[in-house]
Amino acid sequence: MKISVQEIGDVSIIALNNDFYKTKLMNPSVSSVLQRSDKLVFDMHHVKFFDSSGCGVLLTYLKTLTNSGGDLKLCRVRKSVLTLFELLRIHRIVEIFNTQEEAVRSFAD
Repeated sequence: MKISVQEIGDVSIIALNNDFYKTKLMNPSVSSVLQRSDKLVFDMHHVKFFDSSGCGVLLTYLKTLTNSGGDLKLCRVRKSVLTLFELLRIHRIVEIFNTQEEAVRSFAD
């Protein structure tokens, strides 16, 4: 799995660029970002499919970050993926933003 990581201040943005299942989301690159940053944004613009096991991994990352005083946000989620998040009520647990800028700015609030 190829991901790109961008740092804006103390916020790390991970751009996911594929369909995601549990094994793809449990990537060593993602784990290394989690170890050095407690403010994380997943940019999901290119993700067309996300399964329920991937949601479990996402929530595990959220728990890890919140236990260390951090947080996880999502941005640019496609409608097909958003439908799954709404069905599983992930959108009530993880904040979802339309743009990277909005997600990054939300950490300052």
